[in-house]
Amino acid sequence: MAFRASAPRLSALFELRTTTIAPPLLTAAKDFAARAAPSAKAAYGDAFVGAFHPDLGGALNVRHDLFRFDSHAHRARAHAAASAHPELSAILTDARGCVTAERSASFAEATAVLTDAGLPGAAAFSPPARAPGDDPVYEMRTYQLKLGYDAVPSFAALYGSGLIHKLRADTTGQSSLVTLLYSETGPLNVVIELWRHASTEGAQRSREASRGATEWRAAIAQIAQGALSFETQTLVPVEGNRWC
Repeated sequence: MAFRASAPRLSALFELRTTTIAPPLLTAAKDFAARAAPSAKAAYGDAFVGAFHPDLGGALNVRHDLFRFDSHAHRARAHAAASAHPELSAILTDARGCVTAERSASFAEATAVLTDAGLPGAAAFSPPARAPGDDPVYEMRTYQLKLGYDAVPSFAALYGSGLIHKLRADTTGQSSLVTLLYSETGPLNVVIELWRHASTEGAQRSREASRGATEWRAAIAQIAQGALSFETQTLVPVEGNRWC
């Protein structure tokens, strides 16, 4: 499967904001985030995907906020509207003392890869109905690829060639690929997979099932040759996210 990077740019602009929180104030910051979520949804509308706290893997004293915009102009308007939203502005002002650093990066969605696998992508993603005992979590899998113009297209071609086989092999019904993103500003040649799992135990069952797809394992083996690092984090959505 070819990576259709030359197709007309219809893909949305994603922004991932990562806020570092002073560890003694983490509980207070989580409370602020929960309070802010309804106001953020009101201020940003569908542009606000949601906020997530890491639960396992990497730094825990951070919060990830994911946005999806139609364009850079849409992003500017949305952030301006949020800054003018009285309730959201007040909550964020109160929370400012918890914050030690903020980072932002923009991403595009690898829509061709998702479409070829029969997946809707972030805009149309709808979480499956919860079954009894489900405790949904998200997983952010981050690849830092080698430098070079062909790194992301090569990754996408390999990933797409194996993804359909991975999805077919995983009959557990525990996991859904929400989106596949590649960076455009900030650290470059970064690729992020965002998965939703019915539970952390379900994520493990899904992984074990997908290992039966030899095409997927072969694709990952080739991807590893072009990657500098790989990290995975289990994320818990802040209450009020549309993807809870």
